[in-house]
Amino acid sequence: MQDIMELLKLEAPVRYTNVAEVGYNSIEIRLKFGFSEGGGRQSSVIELVMSPILAKIVARMLGEEVQHYETNIGPIYMPNDASGLKALFGGVAAAEESK
Repeated sequence: MQDIMELLKLEAPVRYTNVAEVGYNSIEIRLKFGFSEGGGRQSSVIELVMSPILAKIVARMLGEEVQHYETNIGPIYMPNDASGLKALFGGVAAAEESK
């Protein structure tokens, strides 16, 4: 396990993403991240392909980090309808439209 932790300390490029897509087949899980500027303009940032077991480990780790974030910083707002999601992920113009 220590070897994995050392590997994770390697520097990797940092990219901002505000769009995500998840897919799978019988042998792998795919996570595709992108960037949306609003108005339907999107660009791909990175696509990650991993084994199902690694995906489950990553999901657990991400869940724990979100829980720590909410404990230390506060609840994360999640809209519960389509217009709220559009305002959240569609940029400033979409937020103005939903008012």
